[in-house]
Amino acid sequence: MEFIFDTYAHIHFLLHLLEPGVSTIDKLRSVGISEEKIQLQLSTLGSRFFPEFANDLESLATRLKDGKYETLTEANGNIRIVATADLSSFPNGCGTNAVIPLDSLTIQQQNNIFLKRNRGYLVQHLLVNELPSTPHFMIILKPLKRGLKLITAFPGDHAMPMPHHGMKPALYKDCKEFWDQHVILLNE
Repeated sequence: MEFIFDTYAHIHFLLHLLEPGVSTIDKLRSVGISEEKIQLQLSTLGSRFFPEFANDLESLATRLKDGKYETLTEANGNIRIVATADLSSFPNGCGTNAVIPLDSLTIQQQNNIFLKRNRGYLVQHLLVNELPSTPHFMIILKPLKRGLKLITAFPGDHAMPMPHHGMKPALYKDCKEFWDQHVILLNE
């Protein structure tokens, strides 16, 4: 499956790369993206692809050929690809999973949750020794006349965007409910 990448997709994808390829950073610099913006994206918390699995959008696209995936159409018309890395090639999985359900935590872990802003929204966080790895990853695409445009891609299970007041009320409600029931893990 092929998809279209624009500058925004490359910038956003930095949020989900443990170690981006030099060519990815060079592309962003060449179109005028500031070093400050690049570093902000790289330092924002979240699930990250291992560099041996994907260090740019092109390498991620090739991983769909390696593993198993299914496609789902979301209510807004976007296509969600739910994929699993080929564990014979990537025994450690595809990346880290920083978003987990609140109900999967022990009582002691739940007692250690703290609130912190993430992309403008107050979210539950928990410090852990190490982020768990995952073989699962998601790719969200928007169908356009000229092809499928990449919206986001990240390791882990399906997650909702951070709620913000520019969203339609129903989507805002769904995103808020999701994040009220999930925790972002942080390395200590």
